[in-house]
Amino acid sequence: MSDNFSNLEIIDSNRGIAAMQAPKNLLGGESNFELSKIIDGLNNQTIHIFALDLSNVAAINSSGLGSLIAAHRILTAKNIQFILINPSNKVREILSITHLDKVFNFANDYSAL
Repeated sequence: MSDNFSNLEIIDSNRGIAAMQAPKNLLGGESNFELSKIIDGLNNQTIHIFALDLSNVAAINSSGLGSLIAAHRILTAKNIQFILINPSNKVREILSITHLDKVFNFANDYSAL
């Protein structure tokens, strides 16, 4: 598993769904910049839902949470729905403790989109 985001994929062009895999460690630094750059490039004329797969994330810190919050803010401003796919139990626990589980939308897998 890499410490970079996977390439953005259009998984349903008819419905405008784009997805990507989050790195194993969401700890800020270069990965925050990378996610921000990808999200800035999304266009709500073609993308209506952006799904970030968190199933492989083993570690997340406050900077990683900050990048998810920033992504949510940017995507909301662009009228693009942001969905977190299958966060690991550890990530769900941190999102719950920080009450961010009330902010984000979740799906168990891509078929639920």
